[in-house]
Amino acid sequence: GDEEARANLLSYINIRDRGAPPIFVGREEIIQRLAKDVAECRSNTQGSTCFTRVIQGAPGAGKTSLIEKLKERFGSPTDALKRFHDAVVVLSISGGMFFREAFVANKLIEACIGKDFDVQVEKNASKSAQAGGFGLGASYRRATKERSLEQQIQSAGELWNSVIDNTSVNKDDTVFLLLIDEAQSIRGVASEHGENHIVMNLHEGLDAVRGLKIVPVFAGLSDTESVLAERGISRLPGDASIQIGSFTRDETEELVGEWMRYKAFDFEELFSRADIDRVSKMIAVASEGWPRHATTYLRELGRSILEQGVGVDMQIDLDEVFERGHDDRLRYYDDRLRVAKLGKYRRVIRDAAQQSADGIVELEVLTEIAESEYGLSEEKCEDLHEKAIHAGILEPAVRNNDERFKFPIPSFFSYMQYAGDEMAFKAKMREHMDAESHRWSTS
Repeated sequence: GDEEARANLLSYINIRDRGAPPIFVGREEIIQRLAKDVAECRSNTQGSTCFTRVIQGAPGAGKTSLIEKLKERFGSPTDALKRFHDAVVVLSISGGMFFREAFVANKLIEACIGKDFDVQVEKNASKSAQAGGFGLGASYRRATKERSLEQQIQSAGELWNSVIDNTSVNKDDTVFLLLIDEAQSIRGVASEHGENHIVMNLHEGLDAVRGLKIVPVFAGLSDTESVLAERGISRLPGDASIQIGSFTRDETEELVGEWMRYKAFDFEELFSRADIDRVSKMIAVASEGWPRHATTYLRELGRSILEQGVGVDMQIDLDEVFERGHDDRLRYYDDRLRVAKLGKYRRVIRDAAQQSADGIVELEVLTEIAESEYGLSEEKCEDLHEKAIHAGILEPAVRNNDERFKFPIPSFFSYMQYAGDEMAFKAKMREHMDAESHRWSTS
């Protein structure tokens, strides 16, 4: 009914940036590549030949959406028992929780048996502070076991052994597809919380733990492969990384078209085929194919529909929709820089962007500006530069090249060039759309 459709649309508008969108397009090549990894891992007899993959890209590239799609494609943890004929157990967990071996073991066992396997959770507020604020600082124990999971697990080997001991997993025919989102938040080996046995052993094929077949997929920011090496995962294969970035224009238009035809929104009589074609092309141009920005314009379109009330005679002001989308993009870039906490180096990047004609900034130029204009030491400059890369502000212009850098999104480069001049930035966005308007005005 109308109320249900409005509720569905409102839910989409209010979806968090890290939430799973109801519509998913593209990335099929990546999904098929991972499916091949799982199949090959299952068929081989050497656990050490299983694959480790890294999906990395700047914020807003759609990594979390891809992880959610992989969960759906290979079977959710709650459906694991029904999917044992596929011999794939899927576990999805945030990288920030990996220092809690008992937590991970609990999730693995739940995934294997399809239910909460009689684990009691004790909430302890005092432990929350000790755990660095992650979760509730819960401790776990098996009601049917004399030892708690925390007592059982003193190493990675014991963690995986506990999975086997507490389930009926056929280790020779089962593949664990381990989906780790926010991999950049995995703690170091020598963190204050102790040695991270799980991470240190994931890449070794786990021969030492009864040869379990595990395909870890780490999703994180553009420097995740380097971060993982620092965390002890040093045996990543040379082609482990999958870089995720913009959609093609066709993919963006497909996303918008699917959204405008989405049955749960009940737009059946609202948009004609010509409307869908036109708006799809407009959003493809405005968003530059960046998944997060395309979603923003769709949210603003949905908000305009709700404000007027759905009806066949309604008139949507697309100029206002895109103006609000541009405003959101400005806030997003502001937030990205604020969270990165770059201090003076933010101005260094701005100055380098203003000197660049093609969106490429040289490390030599960045260093020179940092030292001569802002008095940053070489060591401080290096630290801040690494932070900028880790935050997705800059990324290598060419793979494995640490001398030349680019901005992940073209409009982010424009934003830095205009140094926070909102009017100039939005004028640039409108100019860009005007220059491409022939694509939809003549369709």
